Amino acid sequence: MYDSRKWKPFRVDQIFRVLNGKGITTQEISEHQGELAAVQSAESNNGIMGYIDEEYCAKKNYTYVKEPCLTVARTGSAGFVTFQENGCCVGDSAKILKLLKEGQDKEVYLFLRTILMMNKYRYTFARKVTEANYSSEKIELPVDKDGNPDYGFMSSYMKSLDGKANDIPDYFLQEGYEKACWYMDNIDQYDFEKRFAGKVKQTKVKLNTETWKEFHLYDFFQIDAGNKFDKSKMTMGAPTINFVGRSSEKNGVTAFVDEIEGVIPYKAGYLTVALGGEYIGSCFVQDYPFYTSQNVNVLIPIVEMDVYTKLFIAHLIRYESACNYMAFARELNSHIKTDFVIKLPVTKKDKPDFSYMSKYIQSLSFSVNIAN
Repeated sequence: MYDSRKWKPFRVDQIFRVLNGKGITTQEISEHQGELAAVQSAESNNGIMGYIDEEYCAKKNYTYVKEPCLTVARTGSAGFVTFQENGCCVGDSAKILKLLKEGQDKEVYLFLRTILMMNKYRYTFARKVTEANYSSEKIELPVDKDGNPDYGFMSSYMKSLDGKANDIPDYFLQEGYEKACWYMDNIDQYDFEKRFAGKVKQTKVKLNTETWKEFHLYDFFQIDAGNKFDKSKMTMGAPTINFVGRSSEKNGVTAFVDEIEGVIPYKAGYLTVALGGEYIGSCFVQDYPFYTSQNVNVLIPIVEMDVYTKLFIAHLIRYESACNYMAFARELNSHIKTDFVIKLPVTKKDKPDFSYMSKYIQSLSFSVNIAN
């Protein structure tokens, strides 16, 4: 058994060079077919949406490599990692991970892919993979006597799996995996909190709800019925659009789907709210273009407000829904455009105090991580 104590943490950018992708369309792939895999963020078909001509990619200055590499999904299935044995070209929803230590065999890449997949849970439709945050992630790797990544061990270990290196269970690291999990659940979390907890964009703001007034959502939003699409009928061959359903997780996004010709997605920055079901009132600010399922309304601001204000309002919508509405009994469908109200802080003229809302959210811990 390999001594699991001989592992140590490395930043991703100590092991890989992270290359950002650029836009590739299905039409381009169709018109410029070749032998270079074009990879986006889908989990199916190893992330490959087709094969494109290398010369065309070079001419367009697209991001590609001809050597073995890994890719990581930036959006959609954010954090999902693939191994591309013959290199690839990546679109703008994926990134290439190119080993700094060149000349490694297939087994090393497969070993590292499994380690990186441990970090997938850190990324959702709300927290995308950016070059900065992914590069700074820590992964624990076996090391040699000099404390460097032991690529020789990685290769030999994978080759010892009786030819099953292409189908590796998540627990293959055994003792090493357990130690790595402990590290990610404890040390890395500690490091994250030490770096960000308490860091805010605004000094502490006092919260006093006694003077708040009630407002209808239609006072500052256009309330749109949404697309009412059925997720089971959506295609996901070359996904570029978030699909928002009645979910309380992942910013309400339940899938990453293909854009429908002739149907313009809703813009990033709009809010979505679930009108019924188990997660009635789930409300989120969408950070990417999106479609919606049935019973999901879209709130389009008709007055100027920043993302912090929207997050403030989204929380109050969820709170009001949880307190006064119920799935299958008193759902939001017949109320959201009529008598649904939330209490908000007000100015001296009894108008919604959007400035205060914004400052309050910015005064909370971790507010530095909210992209405006």
